[in-house]
Amino acid sequence: MKIQLISACALALSLAAAQTVQPLAGILDRQGNRANMQQVNTLRSQKLQHDFSDETAEQRATRRQRAEAVKKGFQYAWAGYEKYAYGADEIDVLKMRPKTTRNGWGATLVDALDTLWVLGMKDEFARARDHVANINFRSDGGQLAKVFETNIRYVGGLLSAYELSKDRVFLHKAVELTDLLMPAFDTPLGLPWQMLNITTGQGSSETPGTTSTNLAEIGTFQMEFYRLSQLTGNATYHEAAQRAITSMLENNSPQDASSLYTIPGLYPLDFDMMSGRFTNSAAYWGGGGDSFYEYLIKTWILSDFMLHRNLDMWRESIQAFSNYAVAESTDGFLFPGFVDGTKFFPYVDTFTNFIPGTLGIASKLAGSATYFSLAEQLLEAGYSVFAKMPSSLGAEAVRFVRRNVGSDYLQLSAQERAQVDRYGIVLERPYYVLRPELIESLFVMYRLTGKQEYADRVWDIWQGIQRNCRVPNGYVGTANVAADASSTGILNTVDSTESFFFAETLKYVYLTFADHDVISLDSYVFTTEAHPLSRDLPHGKIRGAKALVLDRDLSGALSAVVEFAVLKEHGVEKIFLLETGVGDAPVQGVVYLVQGQVGKLRAVAAQVRALSGIEQAVQVVPRRTLLSERVLEEEGVLGDVRLGEFRLDAVPLAEDVVSLEQPGLFKALYVDGDFSGIAGIARGLMRLQGLWGFFPRLVGKGDYAQVLAQSLKRLRAEATGGAGAMSSMFDAAVLLDRAADLTTPLLTQLTYEGLLSEVFGIAGGAVATGEGGRSRVSVRGDDAVYTAIRDAGFADVGAALSAMTQQLQTTYESRHSARTVQEIRRFVGRLGGLQAEHQALKAHVALAEAVQKRTQTDDFAATLEIEQTLVGGDDLHAGQRAHIERMLALGDPHAHVPGVSSERQAPAPAPAAAPNSLHKILRLLCLCALWRGAALKQKQYDAWYDEITAAFGHHHAITLANLARAGLLAPPARSSGAASAPAPAPASGLGFVRRALNLVVADDADDVAYAYAGYVPLLVRLVQVLAQDPAVHSPASSRYAALLRPLERTRSSRETQQPGGGVRGGWAGWEDVLAAVPGASFDEPQAPPSALGRSERALGEKPPATLVVFVGGCTSAEISALRRLSQLHGHRYVVATTEVLNGNALLDPLIHHK
Repeated sequence: MKIQLISACALALSLAAAQTVQPLAGILDRQGNRANMQQVNTLRSQKLQHDFSDETAEQRATRRQRAEAVKKGFQYAWAGYEKYAYGADEIDVLKMRPKTTRNGWGATLVDALDTLWVLGMKDEFARARDHVANINFRSDGGQLAKVFETNIRYVGGLLSAYELSKDRVFLHKAVELTDLLMPAFDTPLGLPWQMLNITTGQGSSETPGTTSTNLAEIGTFQMEFYRLSQLTGNATYHEAAQRAITSMLENNSPQDASSLYTIPGLYPLDFDMMSGRFTNSAAYWGGGGDSFYEYLIKTWILSDFMLHRNLDMWRESIQAFSNYAVAESTDGFLFPGFVDGTKFFPYVDTFTNFIPGTLGIASKLAGSATYFSLAEQLLEAGYSVFAKMPSSLGAEAVRFVRRNVGSDYLQLSAQERAQVDRYGIVLERPYYVLRPELIESLFVMYRLTGKQEYADRVWDIWQGIQRNCRVPNGYVGTANVAADASSTGILNTVDSTESFFFAETLKYVYLTFADHDVISLDSYVFTTEAHPLSRDLPHGKIRGAKALVLDRDLSGALSAVVEFAVLKEHGVEKIFLLETGVGDAPVQGVVYLVQGQVGKLRAVAAQVRALSGIEQAVQVVPRRTLLSERVLEEEGVLGDVRLGEFRLDAVPLAEDVVSLEQPGLFKALYVDGDFSGIAGIARGLMRLQGLWGFFPRLVGKGDYAQVLAQSLKRLRAEATGGAGAMSSMFDAAVLLDRAADLTTPLLTQLTYEGLLSEVFGIAGGAVATGEGGRSRVSVRGDDAVYTAIRDAGFADVGAALSAMTQQLQTTYESRHSARTVQEIRRFVGRLGGLQAEHQALKAHVALAEAVQKRTQTDDFAATLEIEQTLVGGDDLHAGQRAHIERMLALGDPHAHVPGVSSERQAPAPAPAAAPNSLHKILRLLCLCALWRGAALKQKQYDAWYDEITAAFGHHHAITLANLARAGLLAPPARSSGAASAPAPAPASGLGFVRRALNLVVADDADDVAYAYAGYVPLLVRLVQVLAQDPAVHSPASSRYAALLRPLERTRSSRETQQPGGGVRGGWAGWEDVLAAVPGASFDEPQAPPSALGRSERALGEKPPATLVVFVGGCTSAEISALRRLSQLHGHRYVVATTEVLNGNALLDPLIHHK
């Protein structure tokens, strides 16, 4: 399973605008050419709007008179709505009653909020604001929510109201509603359902019993979700919108002979959301496809010109559109049509009238006279449909007759030919229902060019609306645009007054005549529902070239999600560490990315003062707090910086590992009594649930794991009222507290990755080697060599590397057998990958040799023997006790410690050396204390106390006190003395657990025990208990055999997969074993039993994964053990951990450093 989660998106949102990278699944792979920063800066400074300074006083007076007339028209319509339908979705004007069409949340009121503001109707706006504050989105009016419409009308309306008024109630309601919509994206490919039951979170297609959707309904979330992510710092929304686009692209290619997508850039309208494949070949820029194309270019503009994939797609689409989807009519108009394969159909609905305005904006930014001319010609065609009608209004859909295509005319009926002879078009759907698209394009082209004729045309259409659509108490549609009420004296009405009349039609007409700086195109981008979203960056963002000043403790997470090349695209020219600062380096702007600790914020303040006069922004991780504001205010710099937050709460480290970025959490919980980190973990997990639905079951072990479960349930209740779709990806979340198993991280890891951590330390996805750690070897999941050996027991690594070397050599030799040009070309095409593999093999062979030198030392063997003796339940013999005494006597206070921050460390020693650091010594002493229990005498503890303080300094009395509070090394005669400390299991309890759970395995070849040379990590074994894995069975634990799956295979046959895994059972029957393990045990379903697993079967998915959450960190070897378990069970185990650590990293926060 690949974790499709992108934290780089949030980072890019923080730095300038969001262009995400692909740390794992390539959700937002960028294609095509990328604009460099110079080009982007040019775009940012370019003015779209015409300079209207030459407007005469007479023109200004006429324009303002018209604006006032339009405002009166809006007030007339609004008065009818207020009187008969206030707070309802729509007004039935003719029957003078409310209508519920959009879940009863007040679609007209929310959709019209920004129009009220723009027209200066502040009293009406204030009343509407109070109504919005009390909308209960969890009450759906007994209707399924149409996800597309809910987004553009409600979410867009709320966002725009916030942009204009800065009243946070609108932003809060936008977040509330969008969170309720997120279950619609919980599908195998992330393609949103068309309909959603808000109460249950269950999605469906508009056509019952199908999984169909269309282009517009998967692509028209980008603008609203992007801006919401910008304003909140929560990238989940933007990621979901972009993932849908990626799934569409990944599952369809014009190069695929079986694909119905044949013309690059012209995407068919309909496809199946489960397969992601198009289901027909018809492409159209009108209804069903219009806003998909519109949002490609507009989201690029909204992103400060940084979403390059959107630009690439727009360029390809507009080129294909101009080549294949445009034709000339008999009367000389260029018009858009329907394309199905190689066939063109001259059918045009009114939705295509958005094209001229959107294309005009795009082509003016690009400086393309050719495309701007196309926009003007398309606008002429669209306006001709209105201008030729007696009513001055255009039909919902028409058919043109193409020049030199006789069949277009010959196939017409006599009535249709009469229409063509009179109007030049066939009226396919002759009604007008107050739609805005042509008015929108006329408004935009007027603002772009300053041509008065465009404004005059808007006025003509407005007069047509006044004549044919105005009725008592409001406006309605007209049934026949070919008849004008002023001539016939009859209003031929269509009883329809949708919310877009208030949100779009009236707004665009008014803005055409309002002062030109009102909602300027240089400051705002309009959504498809005419909601203006600001192009300004939120607080904490800086445009242009900048330096990034980085908190050292965040560097590892940052490097895991984004490469410097991506940062450079966002204007980051240099990166500095917080402790060194920018210094004298010339910079134009600075972004500080720091954790919200007082000392670090004060360090930021000092640098802000030193760099006064340039633009600076502070991004606080994981969130902006009152404390961060207070510190910067006390330092006198709060008003000099843009202050924001960056929620670095879920960082993908590998295809099946997510870091929840809470280093040092174990100490915070069990020594400091600070459990605020639990909230950060809960937010990260809620983010996962936002993508894939809620975990059907929360099961786990440990006191703080239980606190986390309660937090997740509370957050779910706040977000959905306890409803929401259950995940089809995860069967459960297993929450495990590190305090339930303190033994495992103290032991020496014996997998390849584990030993790299033990010998060198892994930081930022790399191993530092060479003198002073100057050389770095990447150990990321994108290294195929490393991925193949990372989980192997070290004894198997040499053979694996040898086999890969031989395979590479064979591949190289194959070049001699290449005879044809095609064979030579294929080899040359592979050469780059072969060279990269060669370098990776060379690096890992060197690492393996260095690790081998360490493992062959007497010190390593003696330490490993002591560990195995302790966990095996045996007493240390005299030689082992003597080894510990020698370590204490030769303790080196300045020894390098792999796995902890290098900030205060000496250079790394030669690989074979293993200085007796305090961390190394304490790991063994803590193991002794945990496993010997009552056998550890006070006299022995006192001797250790004296030797440690003498060798390493008396300040380590605080260290020993911390270890006692954490339950790691408590004095035998005294309790830990801390209410928050875990109650360590007595040695007798650990012995019982060892026997009951079969923790020590003699033959570990087919068991997860291989990761620790015969010892099974306790928390991993608990996962096996939940899976009812027969590996837990042993003669000593035979009384529990009935709780496990039948042991149908011999031990040696376990090389094959055991069908089934995940949380099959619960804790029932294991109570006495769990009682011997520290912390609470819990099993809390979040879905009714009848619903468990139902979504999986409905979607036809493979068996779901199980999310295993480590609260307090886990080791690389534990991750490897779970991967082995995935292979044995044929089931996916995905790890989410607060940090990946070794024993040194577990102890380091507990050690008192001067």
